[in-house]
Amino acid sequence: GPHLGLGRPVGSVRRAVLLLGERTVESLAASGSAAVVFGDADTTAPTGLWAHSVTTAVSSAVLARFTGVPLDDAFTAGLLHDIGLLVPADADGSPERPVAGLDAVAAGAELLRQWGLPPATVRAVRLHRADPATVVEPLGRTVLAGHAVALALRPRPDHRPCLTPREALAYLGLDGESPTEIMASIQYELDQVVAVLSREPG
Repeated sequence: GPHLGLGRPVGSVRRAVLLLGERTVESLAASGSAAVVFGDADTTAPTGLWAHSVTTAVSSAVLARFTGVPLDDAFTAGLLHDIGLLVPADADGSPERPVAGLDAVAAGAELLRQWGLPPATVRAVRLHRADPATVVEPLGRTVLAGHAVALALRPRPDHRPCLTPREALAYLGLDGESPTEIMASIQYELDQVVAVLSREPG
């Protein structure tokens, strides 16, 4: 069945809602675009995309506790930050990018805008690889830092983090926090999410 690429099927809507947040799932369902997200990740998604997405979601949510951003907003933006990679640039019979010629980051942001996600979430996705100095919104800064920390925890060959974990915390004004402790906290939460995903229904 459809799964989130963590090697485990998403066996129930409840579990998907737990992972994505109710508002996001409603938006996806209303737009008819859930198939893009919950489709066969093995064939549509770059290797490790969902693992990276979930790591970024958890990392962003853990940092959101310190920045005062709503946890579900940080989790949602982190989870969907690479959604543009699932939208083919040119396609025979598959969904086309919302605006031709957009790169994957911009295409993902535009897709989320069309799905009716909150503007701050759309902007956070659009700016997650921007120059950190140019990002002013708390959600955008939290997700940009979360993305950098996620890449330190689980590196990806196609991504280079723009900040080290220590720089990411300083960027959020959290110089007093220990990068080691924050990373351990993210790893713990990640283990919880994976456990939820891998639980058998019932």
